[in-house]
Amino acid sequence: MDPRIVQQQDGKAFGTTVAQVESGYALDPEYELGGLVPTRIGDTGLLKVFTLTPPEGSGLPAFFGRWDEKATSLDIDITGTCGDFERLFKQGHGGYGGHHPAQLAGDARRFQVEVRIPGRVVLRAVVAFGVERGVAIGHAVKLDVEFKAEVIRGEPGADKGGADAESGR
Repeated sequence: MDPRIVQQQDGKAFGTTVAQVESGYALDPEYELGGLVPTRIGDTGLLKVFTLTPPEGSGLPAFFGRWDEKATSLDIDITGTCGDFERLFKQGHGGYGGHHPAQLAGDARRFQVEVRIPGRVVLRAVVAFGVERGVAIGHAVKLDVEFKAEVIRGEPGADKGGADAESGR
């Protein structure tokens, strides 16, 4: 996406508030849940909400939750795998699942997240966050100023304060 278009403040989401994971969540011990901090939109339009990171060299995929502006929803993407596994994750097949978390009724940005890969549940949690929007407000000010000057001629000495001015007192 064109970075100039991404940065236009036209009412779209520009950032997130701190993401909160409600108590009672389940996280696979091999994963770290991170990125639960306020974020800003990237040059490509990516607006991350959280990350799920396995240890380096484990062979396990990583995940990140992102705000999908078009769908006005949380999406979870898988990374560090080949396209076949990405497709299985998005379709929810072969033991993979969690690309589209369910939005909880009555709450604009509160989602039931369950990220799965074959043989394990990576994260089961309720995740809530806020979305900050940007709107540019432009204004123009037109100032018309008109000056009017008038010369008033008086009697010689009249501008010196009268009789006292003439006598020097």
